[in-house]
Amino acid sequence: MAVTQYTKTLATQPNLQQLKDEIDADATITPKYVADEGIDWTSPNVLHIWMSDALTAGEETALDAVIAAHTPITPLEDTNSAVYKEAREPAATDDITKGVAVDDWWYDTVSDGIYICTDNTEGAAVWALVSDSQTAERSKSIFQIVFTTQSDPYKTTSASDWEILSRFRFTGTDVVGDIVSIKVVAQVVSGNGTGSAQIRDITNNTVIAEASNIINTADPAIFDLGTISNVPTDEAVFEVRGMRSSGSASTIGYSAIHLEF
Repeated sequence: MAVTQYTKTLATQPNLQQLKDEIDADATITPKYVADEGIDWTSPNVLHIWMSDALTAGEETALDAVIAAHTPITPLEDTNSAVYKEAREPAATDDITKGVAVDDWWYDTVSDGIYICTDNTEGAAVWALVSDSQTAERSKSIFQIVFTTQSDPYKTTSASDWEILSRFRFTGTDVVGDIVSIKVVAQVVSGNGTGSAQIRDITNNTVIAEASNIINTADPAIFDLGTISNVPTDEAVFEVRGMRSSGSASTIGYSAIHLEF
């Protein structure tokens, strides 16, 4: 599938997490995001949505209707990612009405406190302080991007050049800490070849991790991308890429990527 970027000029900024959920709820819009983070806003007034395939005229009409009907709830500073950055600790009112989901992170830039949402009930949200504790290490251990749906168990490629599997926003090591391991869930779908995987920081044009000829089984397995480098301190957009690295008639399937902290 080819990645397609849909853009639209809007008068006011939408609540990106809320809009994502509203688009997902419309069954007539078949192509979905490359990743949950595949929706972005560029100042002063441009909405970007990365879709997994081109929209038909009917799907574009449906998408336009969802966007036109969107009434944004008061957003937090960074509602299009799983980490909120605010100059305060979270409150009970930082809840589902602000796009908060259970297991979302909150970074207090004043105290350097890190919190995780355990309950996002309106008016009664619960945020657990997990900074500098074993709980923080356990809770933050894995960040996963899934490329697939129930009807499409993996994204496939038979190309011998890198193809984009997913695109997501990395919030920076100043918020989430160092990445200690990157693993991909993949398999050889057909043929006898092997596959390779890469994570690339497209904001800074650097390779974060890359491993060749690691995907070599006919059953889904977890493969380690090995050496990690060039991880940015600040926010950046990452791409997950895959390719067939051997076997001219082979097809490689990719399901998900795991970043461990």
